[in-house]
Amino acid sequence: MSRTEYKESASEAARQLQFMEDLKERFNQVSNELGRPLTACIRTFGC
Repeated sequence: MSRTEYKESASEAARQLQFMEDLKERFNQVSNELGRPLTACIRTFGC
């Protein structure tokens, strides 16, 4: 991996981590507004 690729991948990883932190804050905000924890139901069909 070249230095440029490493820098780009490092900045991409930082961007993704920031996005996940922003989502955690938003989920907590919505959960507090609703007064209950958020839940999800995921069903998969097939393999």
